Amino acid sequence: MWRRAGGLSRRPEAACGGTHPGTSRDSAYAVSLLSCRPAPGESRLENVLGFALRTTLLLALAGIPGIAFAAQTPGEASATMVRPLTLIKTEDLDFGSISAGPTAGTVRINPATGARTTTGGAIAAGGAPTRATFVGASQLGIALNVQISASPTLVRAGGGTMTTALEVDGGTGWRLFTGTGPHTFHVGGQLNVGTNQTAGSYAGQFTLTVNYF
Repeated sequence: MWRRAGGLSRRPEAACGGTHPGTSRDSAYAVSLLSCRPAPGESRLENVLGFALRTTLLLALAGIPGIAFAAQTPGEASATMVRPLTLIKTEDLDFGSISAGPTAGTVRINPATGARTTTGGAIAAGGAPTRATFVGASQLGIALNVQISASPTLVRAGGGTMTTALEVDGGTGWRLFTGTGPHTFHVGGQLNVGTNQTAGSYAGQFTLTVNYF
């Protein structure tokens, strides 16, 4: 119903918190679209701002309680298959033929060049001195770890021994294979010849180990 006041027609205003007839009630979180009549001493601007704040809070809380938000990002998995390292011995370490004297001496095979040198009572007496050679193949750019077993003691059948101190060309430990195709490892070292060392053939064994990563 309409009533006159000062020559102007007014609609009756809903009470604060009322709901406009056009507001949907299907949602459990209905928001009033009809502003409230300002209380005495309260300006219309203050009332509108207060309503806007209440509306924002209602909308922020309109989610279902207990549901957490999560962020997702894709990851990748990869693998590289490489051909296993191969290592083949192509030459044994041979100190050659030596003549022993009344004093001790040494025979050395240079692992880098294969050259033989002697000191003291050990005298080179021909033969075919050679450094040991191993050939391996692996993927370009891999890291290699080279190790050699303890230097062997050469033993003569029937008695007699000579100790050795073996060396790997380039040393042991880590190295990076930067070439292509096969790569070569050389082993040389020193043979210690005793005073009046008993004549005969002396032999021993050692192991070269190459791991790659």
